[in-house]
Amino acid sequence: MAMNAKVLAALAGLFHVLFFAMESFLWRTPRVMKVFQQTSQSVELTAGLAYNQGFYNLFLALGVFVGLFLMRSPDKEKEGLAVVVFALLSMFGASIILVVSTGKVLGMAIQGAPPVLALVLFWLSRSSK
Repeated sequence: MAMNAKVLAALAGLFHVLFFAMESFLWRTPRVMKVFQQTSQSVELTAGLAYNQGFYNLFLALGVFVGLFLMRSPDKEKEGLAVVVFALLSMFGASIILVVSTGKVLGMAIQGAPPVLALVLFWLSRSSK
């Protein structure tokens, strides 16, 4: 179960690296504009905000990856888990804000399902010890 949690955590991190790339570097491309339901006018108005938000996503992903790396060491496993859990909770919290502020359930599911499933599996693997 812990391995499945780590895989889901890594998947959540990879999604956030993808969000980083789309928001920070590909924001003005037609495909990304379609994904985020942007017009050519709105994409110009929001480019600076998207660039900034992309880096938030990158930092959350890095938190997951650093935490998973630390978890490889028995001496740092608890610290690594704390970093991973914090990053996953932040990702899930952001997905809740997304659905509350925009009503985009699919976006919330894409952004929030892997982190929350990883959190549940981490919790289940810890409670069975």
